[in-house]
Amino acid sequence: MSSGPFIVVIFITRKPTLSPEEFKDHWENRHVPLLKSLAGARFPLSHRRHYLSRDPSAPDYPLRVLVGQLKDFDFDAFTVVTFESETAFKEFVPTMTRPEVLKDEDRFTVRRKMKAVIVGEINIATRDVTTSILAVAKASDLPLELVTITSSQAAPESYRKLNPLGKIPTLVTADGFVLTECIAIAIYITSQSRAPTLLGATKEDYACILRWMSFANSEILPSLGGWFNPLIGRNSFVQDEVDGHRQATLQKFQILEDHLASLPPPPAQDRQDIEGGVEANSARYLVGGNLTLADLFVAGIASGAFMFFLDTEWRERHPACTGWFRHVAGSKMLEDVMGKPVLAEKAMPSVPPRREE
Repeated sequence: MSSGPFIVVIFITRKPTLSPEEFKDHWENRHVPLLKSLAGARFPLSHRRHYLSRDPSAPDYPLRVLVGQLKDFDFDAFTVVTFESETAFKEFVPTMTRPEVLKDEDRFTVRRKMKAVIVGEINIATRDVTTSILAVAKASDLPLELVTITSSQAAPESYRKLNPLGKIPTLVTADGFVLTECIAIAIYITSQSRAPTLLGATKEDYACILRWMSFANSEILPSLGGWFNPLIGRNSFVQDEVDGHRQATLQKFQILEDHLASLPPPPAQDRQDIEGGVEANSARYLVGGNLTLADLFVAGIASGAFMFFLDTEWRERHPACTGWFRHVAGSKMLEDVMGKPVLAEKAMPSVPPRREE
């Protein structure tokens, strides 16, 4: 039984008698509120809906697949649902199968075509520290052969010969050069890339980039892990310690908020509105007014916090940090390696992990 964050993807086909607009309106304004009212505290951490835009109107337009066969698989929308654990998912299932929920699904979907894919448990820590490395390498067409090491405890002896601590990541080049520590690897990969400006335009920029990368790796990540890991059973749960890590994490994000809010606003023509009414802009980056490795690295580490803890209420009170994260995490460089950013609707509760009886 997995204990970590658990993801389920559900594919929905709209009822043919409804227009795409009517289908979306029913799901957003009737079905989701119904689920929330019935589930209460058992509603998932996040429930993000994505709607397809096809011509002619779905579901008649044939889908294309790269691998495999469709076999009557068509859909007009899908939702990515994140739970704090597999147990939390199983506790939500009875809500999904209640008669009033099934009856409402029949009003706007073709329920027999609905498909749910269990993605399963995810490990946010490994992804967070490697996101910027993978993003820069992919954007610059730098070939990287990936070997997965799930944790330092599970690292094989062959890996420990390269990295005695068994930590993640480790880089081994074709000519045998071995490099450990995520910041060093990120800088090395970026220095080989097509975007040298990611390392700043001046020595001062470069120093500030290192500052924010170090801040995220040595300040945000340990406190975030100290808050998150006990909630999913990876570490022992001690309430005072969890509360302390929670307070420390929020304090670190307040530092980010204060820094970003202190930057001069961009010209009006450079502003753009994004989901939720938060304003993101292309000028408010961590260093020098341009996208740098600092933004990619810090956003990668911050993604776990936004996925599980920094909920709607927090984001409304921290518009600068929220706008920066949405803008950077929504950039093509990061989306290509970690997908669209997932934002928690409600914070993961700071309580011991629920166990299946």
